[in-house]
Amino acid sequence: MEQICYDEFFSNGGIRPNAPAYWPACKKNGEEIAFLSTRLNSEDKEHLDKLVKQLADTSRMSDYDNFAYGFRVGVLLMHEVMTP
Repeated sequence: MEQICYDEFFSNGGIRPNAPAYWPACKKNGEEIAFLSTRLNSEDKEHLDKLVKQLADTSRMSDYDNFAYGFRVGVLLMHEVMTP
């Protein structure tokens, strides 16, 4: 609880999906990015780098929102169970 109070608790918590296709998809994404990096000129590589960073940022935002939603649902569920 201290970690939550002091903002030291991160929503992703190192959690990774259990879906069997997750790691192969991550590998394939990396391979595609590496392939494009070898084919693009320097200006286009900059755009690709920006895109990759933007995708990571939006993914973190989504992770946070999913965590916050699940946490709220859990709190409401516990309130419902514990309230006579």
